Amino acid sequence: MRSKFHKYSFIIVIIATLSLASCTSPTNRTQSLVNFDHLYHLTEEIEFQGDTVHIVHIYSEYPDYEWVDAADSGPEGITSVDDVGRAIAVYLRYFELTGDSVSLERARPLLKFVLNMQAEDGQFYNFIFRDHSINVDGITSYKSFGWWAARGVWALGAGFRVFQEIDPGFASQLEEALLRSFDQIDKVLEKYSTFVNVNDREVPAWLIYQFDTYSPSIVSELMFGLCEYYAATKDERIERYLLLFGEALMKMQGDNPREFPYAVFYSNPDMWHAWGNGQAQALATAGMLLENDDFIYAAENEVRSLYPRLALHRMIREYRLDDPDSQKEFQQIAYNLRPMIVASLRVAEATGDDTYKVLAGLLGSWFTGNNVLGVPMYDKETGRGFDGINDAQTLNHNAGAESTLEALYSLIELEAVDSINKYLFSTKISSRESEHYIEADFLDRKGNTFRVVFDKNDLTLFIEN
Repeated sequence: MRSKFHKYSFIIVIIATLSLASCTSPTNRTQSLVNFDHLYHLTEEIEFQGDTVHIVHIYSEYPDYEWVDAADSGPEGITSVDDVGRAIAVYLRYFELTGDSVSLERARPLLKFVLNMQAEDGQFYNFIFRDHSINVDGITSYKSFGWWAARGVWALGAGFRVFQEIDPGFASQLEEALLRSFDQIDKVLEKYSTFVNVNDREVPAWLIYQFDTYSPSIVSELMFGLCEYYAATKDERIERYLLLFGEALMKMQGDNPREFPYAVFYSNPDMWHAWGNGQAQALATAGMLLENDDFIYAAENEVRSLYPRLALHRMIREYRLDDPDSQKEFQQIAYNLRPMIVASLRVAEATGDDTYKVLAGLLGSWFTGNNVLGVPMYDKETGRGFDGINDAQTLNHNAGAESTLEALYSLIELEAVDSINKYLFSTKISSRESEHYIEADFLDRKGNTFRVVFDKNDLTLFIEN
């Protein structure tokens, strides 16, 4: 499964000196966009299952931004493992990059909530109601090993790795919960090497199945947690998990980066959609940990074939794999952008190619106002991440947990890259596409213009200052 890594050329020609450091040293925090005020507002301390825990309220609506219960699929609840897991990942990543002890301690009571949402068999529930009882029957909360379980594993894996030296006793509790979940992973992987036919496409049967589809996107978020645990332990069992799940993701990828649907990772057997499409991020991360060049190459293939088209020409929400005319632009949300931004940064780290950092900055400028509405999708004064762009005229002013956390996650990662502000704070003023090129002119916040050109044949990106 491991081969010599021959990456395609994805070069940058810069007419002026550009220095981009590695993704390890945070920018000057006094100039930081990262503001946890709204996340603090969404957070509540409660007594739950005999423990004192923190929860993150799921919705917060304009104009007063008070807490709102979730009811998209019937009465769901006030908080979820989905969003608490996201908050844990955000706080722990911020702690690692900045040494901020407040973020470390904010993660602890959130982790206690996740621990108490796991069943004895290693599966997870998702929501609790206002009376703090668990929603055991809801379609988005029933005990299972799908989306919310993947985020639970991610949170527990990150928590274990960070706390293992800081608080070994607490880390042991997190590891015990992780080990329970591995029994569920083993059940999924019993189907390894078997395939199912879905609409004339051979789909790996060892992908996680939920909501009537096989989902590589669920597997990607599960892999984030497995990567965290493997980084801390180098456990051979986890290496096997990562290799087998990574193989499944690669079997769900387009094979031609130059032609539609490009070398994208399929979100399900029929579609690519930006929402939660974390496969490139997962494979680049696992590829670095396992020194697996095939994983890195696959991740780079999506990043270099699709992302420049979205950053330079038109942001797309989704399309059917068999129909170029099926492309839909809206709704655009933070959870569409974060997977692309962080994947670009991980591929930059894996390949040593700083071009991908520039691409991440251009994608990240969606949050600072470089979007179809020309308005920031994150308010640095309040820390609110807005819930999306509904159409070419309409901003959703609500600021729920998912949007806020995905915005914070993106900005934390972007701010860890020196000299990226030129791109993060740029605005596209024109773009055009020809047979061989996509070109876009941008204005930086100092009033200077620069041009970015994507060669669709060579899959190279040129920047002219």
